[in-house]
Amino acid sequence: MILQTIIQQQSSISNNLRYIETNEVGHYSLGLSQAQYNPQMYNRGGYSVWGYQGNKESSRECRVYLYNHNTKKLTNALIGFYPSGDFHNNSSYLILPDGKIFIVQTRGHNSSIDIYLSDNPYDINNLTLQSIFSASNPSYMCVGLLGSRIYGNYRTFAGINRLVYTEDNGATWSNPLVVCDLDGDTEDYWAYPRLIYSNTEYIWGVNRRNKVDGDFYDKLYIFKTTDGVNVLNYSGSFTHDISVSSISNSDLDTNYEIGTDIGFADAFIEVGSKLYVYTFGTVHIQDGASYSNVSLDSGSDTYITNGRSSFVSKTDGSLTLICRGTVNGVAGMYRLNSSDDFATFTSELIQENTNDGVFTATVAINQQQTLQTSLVFLERTSYGSGSIQDPDNSYSNFYLLEDESVV
Repeated sequence: MILQTIIQQQSSISNNLRYIETNEVGHYSLGLSQAQYNPQMYNRGGYSVWGYQGNKESSRECRVYLYNHNTKKLTNALIGFYPSGDFHNNSSYLILPDGKIFIVQTRGHNSSIDIYLSDNPYDINNLTLQSIFSASNPSYMCVGLLGSRIYGNYRTFAGINRLVYTEDNGATWSNPLVVCDLDGDTEDYWAYPRLIYSNTEYIWGVNRRNKVDGDFYDKLYIFKTTDGVNVLNYSGSFTHDISVSSISNSDLDTNYEIGTDIGFADAFIEVGSKLYVYTFGTVHIQDGASYSNVSLDSGSDTYITNGRSSFVSKTDGSLTLICRGTVNGVAGMYRLNSSDDFATFTSELIQENTNDGVFTATVAINQQQTLQTSLVFLERTSYGSGSIQDPDNSYSNFYLLEDESVV
């Protein structure tokens, strides 16, 4: 059933967009959803979103929020006091087969990671600290479940990507193996992990940040494994045993790169044999060894990334991309629907970007990526120096979208 709008704050709100009152959420600062790293949190009517409470650097609390679609209520659990001026202290989530919620919470910039497990299924009111993972000063850990193992890959300062796994829900971890070293300790190239969900493999991407030719994201490498040792490229045509050595930079460029210098990868989804990647205004498609791309921009209509764009795969075979954009002069959050790999698509305004507000969004879907979906995003309502990471910025309006068209 589609939830109709309970409180319509602005006329531009979609008629299946639910606004949740601010006092149910608390005051946010830098309240950016991080479920994008593992968007399987929609299960049994529950959805988790991570954010800060408190509007100053010294008073921030990192919390996990769970929204119950049946009671229409948010609950939250405190998981640390880790102020950060950027996004190093990201969280990542899993729902395990027994329903318990597995959470990794980075403490800050190249620090350590707290590993939590809920005491009860589908409930975040009681969390137990399983371990503190501190190998190689980790940041940006992305976790995924494959068989009896929970895999995690993470960045160490600055260009090294490592792979680990746990077989006891985070109490102990395997010895970290280096997947790739982009910079050789020169800090010329930095690695930023991205998780891609799959039922049959652990797949992840690494965005390269180029600090030699300026400061921008250029290359995207895609890796996958089924055993935590042999790392394949996306087509499966090349493999490397990382227990022997890390993947060389020449092999990265020749065998693991998607496209050529495609830029910052903001959203991923795997559908059948195809991997879809979204960057600024472009959808990239890797089908086995074949690569293609489609530009979404047309004239003055442009689409951008904001670190929280999301794909949704529908049961009718079509795809939805949710991202920021400006269409017919109206800036906001848009939903793009396509049944032909975005050769053609329709564009629907979900929420207008009024008063220069900045929205951040994430989509939560079930593990099969075919059932009901929720869009959660926050609106920036107060401003610091102008940077999205400024501690005086506040994200206070919380919206939820339920769309039965994916069922």
